[in-house]
Amino acid sequence: MMSGHSSKAGIRTNIEHTVETASAWCASNGVLMGARDSGTTKPLGIHVYEPAPFSLEPTPFPRSAFESSYKMAKPFNGVVHRAASRYEGWLRAAVKTAAEGDADFTGKMMALADEVVQMDKRGGLEKRAQNVALGILRSDYMLHGNAIDDAIPLQVELNTIASSFGCLSTKVSKMHKHLSTLASLAGNPDARADLPDNGAAEGIAAGLASAVKEYKDQRKEAVSAMDAQGDLVTSYPPVVVMVIQPGETNSVDQRDLEFILLEKHGVKLIRRTLNEIASLGQYGGADGIFCGRELLLPDDTLASGSMVAAATIYYRAGYTPDDYPTSVEWEGRKLAEHSGAIKCPDIFYHLFGTKYAILSLRVHLPVESTTSSCGARTPPTVLHL
Repeated sequence: MMSGHSSKAGIRTNIEHTVETASAWCASNGVLMGARDSGTTKPLGIHVYEPAPFSLEPTPFPRSAFESSYKMAKPFNGVVHRAASRYEGWLRAAVKTAAEGDADFTGKMMALADEVVQMDKRGGLEKRAQNVALGILRSDYMLHGNAIDDAIPLQVELNTIASSFGCLSTKVSKMHKHLSTLASLAGNPDARADLPDNGAAEGIAAGLASAVKEYKDQRKEAVSAMDAQGDLVTSYPPVVVMVIQPGETNSVDQRDLEFILLEKHGVKLIRRTLNEIASLGQYGGADGIFCGRELLLPDDTLASGSMVAAATIYYRAGYTPDDYPTSVEWEGRKLAEHSGAIKCPDIFYHLFGTKYAILSLRVHLPVESTTSSCGARTPPTVLHL
């Protein structure tokens, strides 16, 4: 069993000191969230923070359950990809009932997916501009059993969009190791030195960076073909566009990815709301490059507000009806979906995350290829983290 839990000595012999140390560690390492007014719960401002909730000790969890859950990650990724790749053959039918009962949200998502498919069938410059998707997926588990040593993990849900706290949870894991080391130095025989590593933050950043590289490789291939014909091509700096909610209070968890991407991978990330994408975004580029649908956005950190190209669109918003208060937000989602950017998730991955689709997994999902797209690879690719 992997646990930092102890009731004998070390961590619990001086609880006040442990709380003080843990609080200082978290404050020093940015385990923070945007502060909210205690009365109205409204954000106090984009630069006002408060401590994020954390536990002093990790929750005891059987090693065998942890390892089996870990091993199931890639197979589950494959299931998601196969289901998302068979929209007409399986996924649409799986979410149809939910779409009919929730016309203003799930129904509009299904309509957008239908639009992507129908445009692709018409071909030409209306073909799907990008058929590569990035999956940053999170399975949630609960233990089932009469005793913890015999308990097995059961999947509660599989999140395909906006899985949060990857960066803060990485930090809290480090804090637990720090407290365990102090307990060990204090002579606590129950202090654990083998707490598992949590590489969520760097893993997510690596996934986003690999999607940007895929986009750049696709674009380079398309540009080479145009150069051979003597066509001049304008290039824009490729970036990750993180789609966020207005007044986001989980910005610390999100911006850690921004910093890791730049420091470890040399990739820039910008933050935009769906409304901003709709009002500021535009398609550009030659017809031979993503069907003329490179998504361009102004970057006010560059001279004269120069334009950048959305290589990867990473949704940390857009998963709730509250994120679409007007038709403008839906226009932003459509502009992004039809673009040449690699989406995380695309509309098909997003639809699979609905409960109706996951509950329908008892239906066999045969492997099936999809049609090619402008400047993109075929068959569709899943980028495993």
